[in-house]
Amino acid sequence: MKTLRVTLKYALVLLLLLVAVGGWYGYQQWVRRGELIRQQILSQAAQLAPHWDVRIGACRLELLNRVRLENLSLGARDQARPILTL
Repeated sequence: MKTLRVTLKYALVLLLLLVAVGGWYGYQQWVRRGELIRQQILSQAAQLAPHWDVRIGACRLELLNRVRLENLSLGARDQARPILTL
């Protein structure tokens, strides 16, 4: 009976440790989601328009799957000033 109790205690500790690590990983992905979306948008823009300079200051995922872009500027690569700044 004592070995069963010790085994269950270690199994519970291991389960709590796994839940804590999984929660930490989920939190890190939740915090970094804006940066991941920003990187994906910039890579898609580079593939679709390679001669354009696209810059995004920040990116946030909002309610109902909307993406908010902040400090967006669009211009030609050889020009000093951007054509469009939002």
